[in-house]
Amino acid sequence: EDGIRDLVRSLGSEMCIRDSIITVLAAILLPVFSAARERARRTSCLSNISQIMRAIQMHASDYNGQIPHTASATNEMWDGDSGEKVGLGKLEPYTGDMRIFFCPSANGFEKYADETGLQNWKIEEPGKDVFSSYLYRGPNYGAYTSVEANVGWENSEENQVISALVIDFNADVPGGLQCSAHGGKWANVGYADGSAKALPNTDNRFTITNTFADYDRVFRNADR
Repeated sequence: EDGIRDLVRSLGSEMCIRDSIITVLAAILLPVFSAARERARRTSCLSNISQIMRAIQMHASDYNGQIPHTASATNEMWDGDSGEKVGLGKLEPYTGDMRIFFCPSANGFEKYADETGLQNWKIEEPGKDVFSSYLYRGPNYGAYTSVEANVGWENSEENQVISALVIDFNADVPGGLQCSAHGGKWANVGYADGSAKALPNTDNRFTITNTFADYDRVFRNADR
């Protein structure tokens, strides 16, 4: 009986040691796997924005150099009330997959979000809107894809050259809008010359922290 007890104690100790090793390994490896998954999502997101920028250039080629008009910076793509495409939604003819308008790392405005997802696309009914997880900077008077000709908002106090047209939507408004991409640590940006770039979101340079008027600050920070 003493031998059996000793064997049971030994097996119990071995199991505890094994479980402890597994716990330690999990604590070490899970953050590594999580970081690797996020890097893959960031790469996929950058590819999305590159495709969007190509679509914008094709649109400009068909419309005398003009990119899709919007009233202001927006992530709306489809307005169910009016039954009209808005902003990036006007690029549908130039894309093979509408899912490119949604960052795989988005927390908020996901591609199948209950009230704003792709399931509402082209449904002409109040409340059936679609919002991208990317912000689009389409001046309300139109703009050219040439960086040199791409001037700022018509009501701007300065004739500022703008180049950043699409950016990951990060917002942290106290008591208001909350959404993020890449954990709020990065922002992928698409430029008028067709390029796309990943930028670190240091000090919330690319995060909306106040009101919609803060959109201009975010895009200006992304301008090169």
